[in-house]
Amino acid sequence: MTLGAAMACAAWLVAAAGDARACSVPVFRYALDRWQADAYQLAVPAAVAKSAEIAPLLAELRKNPVLNLLATEDKSATSDGPARLLLPQAPDKPIWSGPLTADVFRALTDSPARRELAKRILAGESAVWVLVESGKRAADDAAAAAIEKRLKYIESVAALPEIDPNDPSSQVGPGPALKAKFSMLRVARTDPAEKFFVAMLTWALAEKSDAAGAPVVAPVFGRGKVLGVAPAGEVSDETVDEMCMFLLGACSCQAKEANPGYDLLMAVDWDAKLMEAQEAREKAAETAGAATEAKASVSNTNAPAPETVVITGAEPKAAPPPKDQSRLVGWLVAVVLLGFGAMIAGLSRRKKP
Repeated sequence: MTLGAAMACAAWLVAAAGDARACSVPVFRYALDRWQADAYQLAVPAAVAKSAEIAPLLAELRKNPVLNLLATEDKSATSDGPARLLLPQAPDKPIWSGPLTADVFRALTDSPARRELAKRILAGESAVWVLVESGKRAADDAAAAAIEKRLKYIESVAALPEIDPNDPSSQVGPGPALKAKFSMLRVARTDPAEKFFVAMLTWALAEKSDAAGAPVVAPVFGRGKVLGVAPAGEVSDETVDEMCMFLLGACSCQAKEANPGYDLLMAVDWDAKLMEAQEAREKAAETAGAATEAKASVSNTNAPAPETVVITGAEPKAAPPPKDQSRLVGWLVAVVLLGFGAMIAGLSRRKKP
């Protein structure tokens, strides 16, 4: 789906929200919590599927289906016939066909860019805008700078819908904290490790002749869902605004099939990784709480100790007078006694004949 078609579909869904009760979980998080990625199909010639090189890989795929990939044996193909990777949306149009080896299988199902994409989404990013570079440095840098500038602006003004705690359909599942956060991931079109990833991103532009030599942009959210794809020259500020506002807005339609976009092939156990993200959040919160308590304890320890007053049942004793005051009292007593003695002596002399 091109970005233009995705915009039209998103605009219709936003308008329809006025006629239907929407859950209050943002679209990007509702998709991450609840929308399982559609499965690709890998059609493998029967003889190749049973080979010593490929059979263990297919057995592991069936035993541990982390990949959104269904492998089938193509019994009509010859032993040297090509394997084919078929899109969920267009099973009659393979995005790749050729000899299947172990190295090709690993490149089909995983790549460094896809791992980085999943890492960012699981860290809480609302969407990652993938820029498939044209190889022309000036054009690639200009496209990246323009979109990144707009994404930063949207982050500064956007507000997430308020979650209704009483609405059963509006419960957020385990995972990272909700936030309005976008980033850009640049992928070289000529990188051999990303050959199949680029093909998955750009297959909808196969009929656009101007897309081959230009940088291409595709916002990805949820469990690897591409909202749409377009040459960067067609992506205006208005386009970025509408795509981001759709992703940040309340989920107006809970049916995955009714929303725009298509899924990528990614080797991610989303449910397990979301639980890990939840546990990491809780551990970080506990650590932050413990650090706050420890800081408060240290602050109290360093505070001056309050004065301690000891109360006993004994009568309080008068404090002794100061040393200078005792000396003064002694002199006064001596003067009084001398005066009193002189008075007695005088009286005695008067009584004598």
